[in-house]
Amino acid sequence: MAASVTVGFIGLGEQGLPIARRIAGTFPTLVWARRPQACAAIPQARAVATVEDLGRAADIVCLCVNGDDDVRELAGRLAPAMAPGKTIVVMSTVLPDTVTDLAARLAPRGIALVDAPVSGGPDGAERGDMVVLVGAGEDDFARVLPLFRTFARLVERLGPVGSGQRLKLINNGLFFAHCTAGAAAMALVRELGIDPAAAGRVLAAGTGASHAFVRMDIAGGGLQHLAQSATAAKDVHHLAAITAGASPEAALLADLAERVFTYAKAEAEGAATDPVRPR
Repeated sequence: MAASVTVGFIGLGEQGLPIARRIAGTFPTLVWARRPQACAAIPQARAVATVEDLGRAADIVCLCVNGDDDVRELAGRLAPAMAPGKTIVVMSTVLPDTVTDLAARLAPRGIALVDAPVSGGPDGAERGDMVVLVGAGEDDFARVLPLFRTFARLVERLGPVGSGQRLKLINNGLFFAHCTAGAAAMALVRELGIDPAAAGRVLAAGTGASHAFVRMDIAGGGLQHLAQSATAAKDVHHLAAITAGASPEAALLADLAERVFTYAKAEAEGAATDPVRPR
């Protein structure tokens, strides 16, 4: 993939913007946003007036938007404007069926779809420390790998389109399950009369620590914002969808991930209860 390849980017949110900046440091980059003023935050890229203009001019278009409907809408607008041989990269976290269906629709046009959700959050994006979970054919993966290396520390091809989304949902489910376990631990800390602040410091530093416990500041009541997080709720809903019909052992991940919302809502209301109490 030569540096002369032009990259289009849609989705200049708190995670997408630093990713786009890093891409623009290596590749000619075009950006489009529903709010044109958002494009001013990435002066090294050139803003275009429409989605269709971006599709015509870019060789590879990255979508880093909120959800399935956004991805489908934008891909539907891009495809008629894109020539055969071009590629759409879906960095959003969506249902596996969303990307497999789009790949099937784009293939007759000669347009490749690469399923590539990212993990690491805004801080990881700022550091260029993201993880990219890729579902794609080998040739399509090779074509976009240099692009991913501009902002990621780990890029893994997991199989065909859909594989990236499946593992990303598992990853997010594991994060939420860790949150549930951490919330349960703090509930027990309080019930046993241990100083919560001191316990939080120990649990964040000891062998029981997890990235989720620290990042979400579970000891300090940091789960509260999950109660209002549409993105987190979407990911948990999607995880439940891919575990439907799974073994009890596999389905347990979705159950644990879902239970954290019960605790988060109760915590937000100032009446936290045990997050792992059987429902």
